[in-house]
Amino acid sequence: MSNKVMTNKAVKDYIFLSLFIFGTGLGAATIMRVAIGVSAWDALTQSLSELSSIKIGTMAIVLNLICLAGQIILEKGKITIYTILQLPMTFILGSVVNLIYYDLLVDMVLNNYLLKIVVYSIGQLIISASIGGIMSINRLVFPLEGLCMVISEKTSIEFTKIRQAVDVICIGLAFIIFLVFKTTPTIREGTIIGMLTFGPLVGLWMKVWKPILN
Repeated sequence: MSNKVMTNKAVKDYIFLSLFIFGTGLGAATIMRVAIGVSAWDALTQSLSELSSIKIGTMAIVLNLICLAGQIILEKGKITIYTILQLPMTFILGSVVNLIYYDLLVDMVLNNYLLKIVVYSIGQLIISASIGGIMSINRLVFPLEGLCMVISEKTSIEFTKIRQAVDVICIGLAFIIFLVFKTTPTIREGTIIGMLTFGPLVGLWMKVWKPILN
């Protein structure tokens, strides 16, 4: 493959990556606004946000920066271009969540439960399509997944097991925050629906995106 073709492919990939990061933030913020339960990571993020009065997107940036720092520590200070590129990825995602949640959807009130399920499903489709696209491009991952990958390499434990363990820890912490500080419950039926459908949906979207992106 010529350098020109490789450069064009890289430009195309990063344009799509930006769109998919925006989609991830849009889907996450939409699901949070519906308020019938979010993913394990978002449940912890939203709970800590309410507890600290820090915006959800800003709290997501903080947690992702912690994950990024964890990667660098475990890699003994080794920083690659992919480590650096996780920084703008993190700030774009957090900014999009704040924009959608606090500005664009601030007046969204859904009193009909069926309508909530419909909007939740739309958000789930958007976020699964976006994550499926990011995985199909295979250039960058979010800092949380990056940290899990590094831990997997250092311990020889399967990535999926580490990622599942992180979800369990996040749900546990979110539940403790809810019990102790009486925050808004973030673990509800939507959390269960997401756990059952998110993986298969991402897999389906990867089949859609791969021929288009590659």
